[in-house]
Amino acid sequence: MKSSHPDSVAHALLESVDTALGLIDRKSAVSDDGAHEARRQLKRARAALRLLKPSLEDDVYQRENASLRDAARVISPLRDARAQVDLLVALRRRYPAALPFGDIAPLNTRLVHQLGQAHQRIRPASAAVRKTIRALKESRRRLRRLADQPASPGRIRKGLRNIYGRAQVAYEAAKSDPTPASMHEWRKKTKCLCNAVELLELPRRSGPELARKQADRLGALLGEEHDLVVLSGTVEREAASTSPTAAWGLNLAIGDRYDRLCVKALRLGAKTYARRPKEAVAGA
Repeated sequence: MKSSHPDSVAHALLESVDTALGLIDRKSAVSDDGAHEARRQLKRARAALRLLKPSLEDDVYQRENASLRDAARVISPLRDARAQVDLLVALRRRYPAALPFGDIAPLNTRLVHQLGQAHQRIRPASAAVRKTIRALKESRRRLRRLADQPASPGRIRKGLRNIYGRAQVAYEAAKSDPTPASMHEWRKKTKCLCNAVELLELPRRSGPELARKQADRLGALLGEEHDLVVLSGTVEREAASTSPTAAWGLNLAIGDRYDRLCVKALRLGAKTYARRPKEAVAGA
């Protein structure tokens, strides 16, 4: 349980910020993989910060969380654009009869163009990227103080209980009304839970570690579901340049895949969030 120590959580937070900075603050352009990893590290940092939240002043937590969130938002469009290109390819493989390449080629070209535009917006010299780098460096300087003010293990466990509880509430909301918005909120809370437990490096058979494995699978399902919602919006916006046949096939494929993912996610969610927070984090 190396990282379950409060000091280790604070150090993991700093390590993730440093890694994200290393991927963004460079002379060469940010690659698709680099943007994905930087975004992943910032999510990991936010999960560590939430574990430490019970030991922080509320204004400190809100300020640093906002800084990390805003940094992720700058690079997220590149990840999302890449995901749209990859998702269209995956859908065509899964639904070849409904999506002949000739029908969806114009949309594929448009998505590749959007990916190129996303690369241009987050080039190293852009104002948004430079501002993000400055903000992350300032946040890192402030966060270094956390390593000198360790939280108690009890407060770390409280932080984990809160993370699980928030994800559980989001699951209940999605189960009651599985809209794209509620599913998206559930995905974010589930990913935070997964990252938080992973940071603690708990025994494989512990309750939190079993929940992490389920949350990891759940996050993948909900991540694809979110990408389908984004792609559906793109199809709607590109309706004027999309043939009726292509639009029909895309809507059919997206709708069918979305429904299947929702069923799987809600079924797995029932297992992942079956326990009360205190029981779920026992062993942390």
